[in-house]
Amino acid sequence: MRRSGIVGWGLLLVVFQACAQRPPAPPSDTGAADSLEATADAPDAVDTPEEPRSDAPTQDAERPGMDASDAPVPVDVPPEDTGVDDGPSGSDAEDTGPVSLTGYIRFLNLAPGTGTVRFLATSQPGFVSSYIEAVVREGESSGYIPTLPVSYFIDVRGAPGATPVVVTDGGLGDGGALLDGGPGGPMPDVLIPDVDEFADAGPRLADRITGDVYFRSGCTVVFAGRPDGDPMRLNNRRLWRVTDVPMRTADTANGLVRLISVIPEDLPVDVSEGGTDVALNLYFFEPTGFRRVRAGARSFTVRASEGGRVLATDLRGTVTASEAHTLYVWGTGGMDAGASLRAVLTNDNPPGR
Repeated sequence: MRRSGIVGWGLLLVVFQACAQRPPAPPSDTGAADSLEATADAPDAVDTPEEPRSDAPTQDAERPGMDASDAPVPVDVPPEDTGVDDGPSGSDAEDTGPVSLTGYIRFLNLAPGTGTVRFLATSQPGFVSSYIEAVVREGESSGYIPTLPVSYFIDVRGAPGATPVVVTDGGLGDGGALLDGGPGGPMPDVLIPDVDEFADAGPRLADRITGDVYFRSGCTVVFAGRPDGDPMRLNNRRLWRVTDVPMRTADTANGLVRLISVIPEDLPVDVSEGGTDVALNLYFFEPTGFRRVRAGARSFTVRASEGGRVLATDLRGTVTASEAHTLYVWGTGGMDAGASLRAVLTNDNPPGR
């Protein structure tokens, strides 16, 4: 009995050693990806995470109570094209038609003692020809004039006794684009003589400037200064081009007003409305930012920044709610006495803006 037990244990030991010495089975046809053991000579086994299988459920889809159809849709997947164009803001969007390429220019005569003047603007070479003539009395504005959005030469001439008038002539065929002879052939060029060829143009009152007019926006050309002004201080008679800012706000109780001093003297001024300061230390042709001013008929007061001497009161203008304006304070400051200041309040939103 004891001998048979020893023999049995010996047979089991022989069988176990035989199994241990059997060579490993060859790899299966499915490749190393099916192996459950990472080999030591596979450098990517640790650094490269295994990519999820394409048929594996997402984490959200595995949440209790969430069906696979509730899983979030990737944001870069465009919605299905139904073939219906709802427009930019739904089916009720209004077709506004083609975009207008019209620009706007305005002329202000704010040079004390000049009387009536004639502004002349001609488009620069290379653009469709355009011509603008505006006769403006001292202290007045031509209002916005629709014109081509091109670059202009701008002059101002004396026109004593002339009747205020606005004359324009320009080709609107391509919105003022360069004469490039594109499809359809070159645009016809309107023949416009130089302003020097006008017999009644009058003497030139300031040097010519160049200025651009932008489509759907406005600009204002201001004639200002004094005949004995100093060119180094820029307070001699000259033309200034001011870019208008067509803004609107949702504020129905107030409008926006910026201020520009057109007083050709070394005289900083303070401007107030209804007892509230609107601008302090306002210097010649240094525009302020926009201030909120109550809408409606307003009355402005101007004082000297140094000493507080009142220079003008009851300078009136109407502020339109939610729209942008510019208040031009102009005239002579009267350093000795006899100040003669006035104001022009312009609305800077062209038609349609």
